[in-house]
Amino acid sequence: MSARGEEEPDEDDRDLTWPQRLTFSLPQVGVSMSGMIMSSWLTFFLLPPDDDITAGKVAFIGAAGYAGVQLWGKIVDAVSDPIIGHWSDKTRSRLGRRMPFLLWGTPLFVLSFIALWFPPFPPAVGVVPWYLDANLWYLAAAYTAYWLIFTVVLGPYSALLPEVATTGRGRIVLSSVMGLAGAVGSIFGLLSGEMISHFPDGATLFGVHIPTGIQLVALIGGVSLALCAAPLINVRESPHSAAKDVQMGIWEGVRSATRNPAFLPVVAIAFAFLMASAMIMTVMPYLTTQVLERPPGVEGWVQAGEGEAWMSYLLAIVLLGALCWFPFIHRIAARMGHKNLIILSGAIYGTGMLALPVIGLFPEPTLGAVLVMLILTFPTAVTLVMPPVLFADVIDFDETMTHLRREGLYNGAVAFLTKWSDGIGKAIVVGLLTLGNSRSNPAGIFMATPVAGLAVFLGVGLFAYAYPEERILAGIREYRSQRRATRDATRAAAAPQQ
Repeated sequence: MSARGEEEPDEDDRDLTWPQRLTFSLPQVGVSMSGMIMSSWLTFFLLPPDDDITAGKVAFIGAAGYAGVQLWGKIVDAVSDPIIGHWSDKTRSRLGRRMPFLLWGTPLFVLSFIALWFPPFPPAVGVVPWYLDANLWYLAAAYTAYWLIFTVVLGPYSALLPEVATTGRGRIVLSSVMGLAGAVGSIFGLLSGEMISHFPDGATLFGVHIPTGIQLVALIGGVSLALCAAPLINVRESPHSAAKDVQMGIWEGVRSATRNPAFLPVVAIAFAFLMASAMIMTVMPYLTTQVLERPPGVEGWVQAGEGEAWMSYLLAIVLLGALCWFPFIHRIAARMGHKNLIILSGAIYGTGMLALPVIGLFPEPTLGAVLVMLILTFPTAVTLVMPPVLFADVIDFDETMTHLRREGLYNGAVAFLTKWSDGIGKAIVVGLLTLGNSRSNPAGIFMATPVAGLAVFLGVGLFAYAYPEERILAGIREYRSQRRATRDATRAAAAPQQ
């Protein structure tokens, strides 16, 4: 018997074939690749380090304006999440409840991502007041479009997993394949640093000159989002049923979700991990180019001009190490339970973040950075695999209370309460970087990861205290047992008398 007390298979259980698992997971390649590029380079591109500005680079937007745009984009994203989720719950079409959003939203997803990287106006930071800066207003509009379409596509996509895989093992297998696809996409995204180093002045594609290497990799990342339409090839939603007739209003539904005892603890741990991840990815280019990279003529692991590439190398260590853990996640989860696995991974993750500034004490700080990245491999594997599985448990427990399948609303509500984390995390880093973001003064760079680590420990503490795993699993088992008994009784009553 596993720690989770998995019960015997049910005839209502559903799983995907391996070809379906692969196509269902392909969106993760594009989302992770573009997300890695965006989180790694967008801040660095729009808001270069002070030393680079002194050397001739330009800032497209001021620090305060950029922080405001980030938060505004996340407000749009967060508010739209439950609205889109509820809309998809109530949608009825030939393709099902979720697939139409993937079909029509994917092309707009590609275009909106690319638009973020090509401000059409000359930089005017320090030249005109912020409210007259055309690039600020352009980026605010581009962020609004991007995060709205992000939700239109990925909200319904995320809501599909609990429906297309209904067993604990099936969900972990599917989530592992999705995590593997996401890791592949992230590795492709990591190659962006190498490409930027090789094409600092951009390149010409099909007769059009792309001005910088960062914009070149952003264009490739945008095109990769076309993979979000891949599930349309061979994945089909389950037939419509009474459980899919969601009549509850959107905000009434959100309020009812908060009464699910599993909901808010999951929100707490998700918020902590997402905020820490956003902070780490935002500060990494500064860490590798301003702390690890040696000035010209100084010996070290990271030679002058190699900082961008080394960001890719360090993140590759984390992702490749995480892939090595993937085959063991299901066994570990079965042995110790989902809750304990999340707590363990959070503790390791937070410790690694708190330890990162210690690399400054190493004669070669890059060695210390490599050791920290190795520590992060296991918690990264867990965070790539387990969140969808944990959310599916929460949604299953909701069905025991409401007799409704409200995957869209739940994914939207979780996103509404957690996506603030990305904007808040990036805003915190931008604020810390004002205390020092260069080789001559790296104070803000070294402060970012301990703050991220403390956020993770706070989230882990709240989750450990409040998540009622035993009650949830017992409730799901009892509900399914009653459903089987009702079905068997109905069949017996309908059978011809002997």
